[in-house]
Amino acid sequence: MNSTTRTLSIHDLSSISFPFGKIRIYFVLNGLNISRYLLCLISFDRWMITSRDVGIREKSSPELAR
Repeated sequence: MNSTTRTLSIHDLSSISFPFGKIRIYFVLNGLNISRYLLCLISFDRWMITSRDVGIREKSSPELAR
């Protein structure tokens, strides 16, 4: 291993600490899943707001969200 590769890998804690690497992967994957879930909820809310049915539009109100 040359000195350039070694200095770059020193700052990556996942190459040194196995638990840190596992925790980092856990948070990255959960972050991706949560963002997909929220995107679906946002899309559903946009559909409700733009619906022609008054009953559906009324269900997408800030009062009901609280």
